Amino acid sequence: MTTKRHQADMELLMEKAGIQGYLTSEDLLEVVPHAQNDHLDSLLLDLRQRGVEVLDVEAESSDNFA
Repeated sequence: MTTKRHQADMELLMEKAGIQGYLTSEDLLEVVPHAQNDHLDSLLLDLRQRGVEVLDVEAESSDNFA
């Protein structure tokens, strides 16, 4: 079941993904800073199903120092 909040969050995230070509974990937290884990999980699942890559910024930056 998709809520209006989920739809609104997805619209913002899809717009940003369209501009950047991907999203970061920071992008997600900018849109939904106080989201419950299940809401974030639902957004991530929906984004992946739409083919949007979500990068973990911390993992990316630590890989550069390895």
